[in-house]
Formats: sequence, C-alpha cells, structure tokens
Amino acid sequence: MSAYAKLRRKRQLFVDEYVATGDGSYAAVKSGYSGKKPATAAWKILANPEVKAAVAERMDEAIARAGIRHVRVLEEAARIAFASVEQIRGPDGKALAFKDLPSGLLQGAQSVEFNSDGSVKNLKLAKVDGLRMLGQYLKLFTEVHELQGKDGGPIKTEEVSDLEKARRIAFLLNQGVRSARAASPLTDPVSGDESDV
Repeated sequence: MSAYAKLRRKRQLFVDEYVATGDGSYAAVKSGYSGKKPATAAWKILANPEVKAAVAERMDEAIARAGIRHVRVLEEAARIAFASVEQIRGPDGKALAFKDLPSGLLQGAQSVEFNSDGSVKNLKLAKVDGLRMLGQYLKLFTEVHELQGKDGGPIKTEEVSDLEKARRIAFLLNQGVRSARAASPLTDPVSGDESDV
C-alpha cells in the first residue's frame, strides 16, 4: 500500500495541495485545518513521517507525469551546448529561412532576429549555459574556495571546554526567551484549533 493511501482523507488533501503549490500554509487552509496559525499546522503536519513519505511519493509521481528524467535533462542540455551556428546556412552557403532551420538549432537558441525576406539575420545561442550545465553534471569544473585568517594567515581556532560550550548555549537560549517575551508578553504561542494535526 502506498504511503499516500495510508493517510486519512484530510491529510491526503493537504498533501495534494502542498505538492501542487509548495505552500504549506495554503495547503493547510485549503484542506480544512482550522486555526489561527495555518503555518504552524502545516509545520506539524509536514513533520509527520507518514506525511513526509506521501509528499515524496506524490512529488515523484508529478515529476514522472511531467516527463522529467535525468536522461532527458542531459539530452536537452546537450542540444543547447552543441548547437552550432553553422547550421544556419544551407548547402549553397545562404542563410536559411526560419521554417528551414533544424529543430536542434532552434532548441538551443536564446534569440533569433530576421531579415525582411524572412531569412535569419542574427542567432544567439545559449551554448555557454549548456556547456556549463553539462560540465557541472560531469564534475569537470571544481570550484575551490580558500579561506584565510587576518592578513592572509591561517585561521586561528581554539579549543573550547564542554562547560564553556554549555555556557554559550545557555546564553543564546536565554536571549531567545527574552526576545520572545518582549515580542508578545500576553499571547499564547500555541493557540488555535490544531487538534486535527
């Protein structure tokens, strides 16, 4: 049985809306989760392992229906990368009319300008983008980021004891609590009807 089929109908509606829009708050409202905080409801629903599995399943189905496959993406990138301006001319050396241009060339074109007689005046290809995509896929281009310390020297690090780590974490937690209290001293952080979540 699929992960989606195991869900209650209300959660199935949520998953469908979430996959269609990518907006958890909208999906919560559209699928009938009441409450003042649809973003909180969405967060709780999406944290559920069964819902996560159903979302992944439905996303895979949507991708398959759209015809998106690794091979197809690579083929399209190759068409862009290997499109050649030489294809713009016929055997006689004259520029071809738009209707006579090879489809592979048109698929790799970013823009086309025409002469008054309908022949191609200027053709701009997205060749660099296609080559970059293929090169990244094949891991031909490696980016190296060098980090330096003060005045080009090494980055200085220091050992921190477990006690010091705990002290720093407690300090940050205390700051978070203070800022939360200052922002809304009288409101309940968990309000609204979230019982269906």
